Amino acid sequence: MNQELQMSTYFHDGVELSITSAENDWKLQERQVDSMIQANVSLIVLAPIASKKLVPVVDRAMAAGIPVLIFDRELDSDNYTAYIGADNEEIGNELGRFIVNHCDGKANIVEISGQALSSPAIQRHEGLMKAVKSYPDIHVTTSIPNLWTVESGYRAMDSLIHLGITNIDYVFAHNDRLALGAYNALCAHHLSDSVKICGIDGLPGPEGGIDMVDNGSMLATSLYPTKGNIIMQLALNILDGKPFKKENTLKSGLITKANTSVMKLQIEALNEEQQQIQLLNSKIVDDIQRAAREKFIYTNIILGLALIILFLIYQFRVHSLKQSRETLNRLVIQGTVDSINQNGAAVATDSKDDSSPAATVPVTEVSPLDNNPSDTFANSLRAAIMRNYSDSEFNVDSLATELNLSRAQLYRKTKNLCGQSPVELLRDIRLQQAVHLLSTTDKTVSEIAYNVGFSAPAYFSKCYKDRYGQSPREKK
Repeated sequence: MNQELQMSTYFHDGVELSITSAENDWKLQERQVDSMIQANVSLIVLAPIASKKLVPVVDRAMAAGIPVLIFDRELDSDNYTAYIGADNEEIGNELGRFIVNHCDGKANIVEISGQALSSPAIQRHEGLMKAVKSYPDIHVTTSIPNLWTVESGYRAMDSLIHLGITNIDYVFAHNDRLALGAYNALCAHHLSDSVKICGIDGLPGPEGGIDMVDNGSMLATSLYPTKGNIIMQLALNILDGKPFKKENTLKSGLITKANTSVMKLQIEALNEEQQQIQLLNSKIVDDIQRAAREKFIYTNIILGLALIILFLIYQFRVHSLKQSRETLNRLVIQGTVDSINQNGAAVATDSKDDSSPAATVPVTEVSPLDNNPSDTFANSLRAAIMRNYSDSEFNVDSLATELNLSRAQLYRKTKNLCGQSPVELLRDIRLQQAVHLLSTTDKTVSEIAYNVGFSAPAYFSKCYKDRYGQSPREKK
């Protein structure tokens, strides 16, 4: 899914994708989302580790005006922008019905459940129990590991065997990694030949669900679709104000020995296509670094590729040239951020009242806005920021409202104008004002941080050092 999301960015201008992992720790995931809120990102895509525990941080993101797209795992709340994922209860039920038909209604099943607080574990268990509830001769023993890993599956199965539960006909594992762990434990106790294992995910590659079914380690697995490209398109529809559905269900399917060959052929073809696209993207990036203003020659790349690859080359070329122009626009001469006279010359006003940050003389560092003194939007944008930059509550949403634009429109117009996102531009102007105050006043670093619109002095110091290579205390 991560690979599919990353590849989707190749087809859309202005998309910056950052992926984090909480390593099955919901508290770490909460802190990560809070940091995204602090950074004022455009949209958050979240797979909640714990459906109830993550509700407050999602509420905070929504209150901050940041859309939240929930995927894979559900949230125990309706306060989110959209959800996309497979029907986990139906997956559990379909796999349960498969076992019922395979055993003719008589079996001892060991269920290796997923993480206790996660919605997939809860719903897959419910689906299995609905499938077997009408069969009194089917008995289910459930074990709940801490994680979704091979090691957790091994420990769960090994513990049950040591407790004397050895009369096992089927293992219903909540994912293929747990299934592999259970299989390894059964092998260690010489029970693997008599037990049939079913898993969920159906991923390709060594020790993936498809190979395990193909080599006989598992009886069946249920395909859980990744569809990172569809997730990306849904996210962009939300940001661009296009119509979208709040609830979006991805289709799954059962994989048995009968269809693994077809699945492998399809996956092999898809992998080859992805490798070609990734290789093509790498070559284009290399060409840009070597000659940003020269025409790029793609003859050797184009040869042998299908018409779809030719189309991709064109899209990548347009994107690359646009990025080069934006980079060059940032190389500007010294000027001021405060105002520009009718001839385009920089002017500055002097103020003796240090208590009003908005009235301070800007520093000699230039804002990218000053490249466009005759541009109406640039003037409106500059004026709106200079009126409000000292207000810590003033953010991108406030700026968009003041300019009567949507968040997506503001992003595109600002990026095209000066090569920066609205968040970057607002932060840079605040830092430029801070440089001036540090040089011309006796105010403390904390006072200056608040005067230029930062709500936390520590965060101000970090941004300042990232921008200028020294702490504000060193500047004073």
